[in-house]
Amino acid sequence: KNVNKVYSSPGFLPVFIFLKTSAVDVIRINQLGYLPKSVKTAVFLSSDNREIRSFTVHNAVSGEVVFTGKTESKPASQWGMKTAFRLNFSSIEKDGGYYIKAGETRSHDFRINADVYAGTADF
Repeated sequence: KNVNKVYSSPGFLPVFIFLKTSAVDVIRINQLGYLPKSVKTAVFLSSDNREIRSFTVHNAVSGEVVFTGKTESKPASQWGMKTAFRLNFSSIEKDGGYYIKAGETRSHDFRINADVYAGTADF
């Protein structure tokens, strides 16, 4: 996406500045965390067209890859994006801290534990 701006002042020629904005890539996770036996999914979103076929889940302390999965393409327009992939890592049941990488994009750290919802509102 190009953003063009024109700056000028009286008696001077206009100056054109061309700015190229970079794509926005993000991995959305459950910020509270996931229960060990529950379905665990995240969503990769990009404002650009991306071809990402796989993703990895890493131990947040060691960086070790603990899971590799295939992405599942989803409609991105509902988020105002061009690319969306569902990332399912439900087979991970071990308690711990993790993060996800898809391409060069890294999620925030999250936990898998039976207590992830302890102390949260229950409506």
